[in-house]
Amino acid sequence: MSTPVTTPVTTPARHHRRTVRALAAGALALVAGLPLLTASPAGAASAGTPGDRSPHWLSGRSGTVRGAAEITATWADDDGAAVSMRQLDAGAELGAWCGSLDVAVGAFSTGGWAQAAAGGHDEVWRRSLTVLRDKWSALQERCRRDGDASANRLFVRFAHEANGDWYDWSFGDTDPEVVKAAWARYRRLQREVLPAAQLVMSVNRESVGSSRPWTDYFPGSDVVDVLGVDYYNQFPYVATQARWDASVDDTSGGEPVGLGAHLDFARSVGLPLSVGEWSGNAENGDSPVFVENMHRFFVEHGGSGAGQVLYEVQFNVDRDGGRWSLTPGSTRMPRSAQAYAALF
Repeated sequence: MSTPVTTPVTTPARHHRRTVRALAAGALALVAGLPLLTASPAGAASAGTPGDRSPHWLSGRSGTVRGAAEITATWADDDGAAVSMRQLDAGAELGAWCGSLDVAVGAFSTGGWAQAAAGGHDEVWRRSLTVLRDKWSALQERCRRDGDASANRLFVRFAHEANGDWYDWSFGDTDPEVVKAAWARYRRLQREVLPAAQLVMSVNRESVGSSRPWTDYFPGSDVVDVLGVDYYNQFPYVATQARWDASVDDTSGGEPVGLGAHLDFARSVGLPLSVGEWSGNAENGDSPVFVENMHRFFVEHGGSGAGQVLYEVQFNVDRDGGRWSLTPGSTRMPRSAQAYAALF
């Protein structure tokens, strides 16, 4: 696969619990063959061996180090970015990317869910989907000319993390039926303009500022192809196997919070799960245990069926003083980076 060329992509500010993240780029070779610096507790299941990908799932990274990845991610969080998709232009950051792609598209910059449900954002949504269709098609043609005939997949992660309070499209106290009506409108446009893409409803692992469980807003398996979750090592921070075991099936607040609980909900609605963003958090510490368990989870549940992990993208964007990065040599989480290099 080709290495992307660097151009900046910006995102709006987030709630203080989730610092602003945006794509940075550049390429750096993965460190291979490094031993893990942590041992699993007695009796714990094996984290898997390097390259252990059976059953298969799409694995990748956003930000730096995309050369060996099968999938990467990008963001278009405001209307301007959503109708330009400049990062997919020839010579731009993802202009030579020849893998599968997760595109997180913001629902709207202004107006709200009620306006969207009434059709007030249809024009922007149509333009965005049309631009994405045309640029994705051109990107695939460039890849074929370069000799890469892979059957790459496009995922549209619409209105991502709406169960938080840091985006214009946050659920807040919006009537769930209004959100569902807006989702149905976007789905109709997506099927008309970009039917080859799969539509992803991706939430933050826990709700912030929403008056209802995020599951109340699930619009139905007929308008969603993949259920997604963004899952960082925070709230709670996992530093031990016992902590992982205690948190993975968490359903506090009457909604899925733990990764296993999100997978269970995906299974209950007949959809696969994606983890479009995940990483450690250097502000909390350096936890290879978290990385090991994420890998183990993907090995155990990888696949394309209901209740399986279809794809995951490690958020390796060099933002916030290296808070999320697992790039060897520059990360603030060297043991986590070493675990990632050895396992993924």
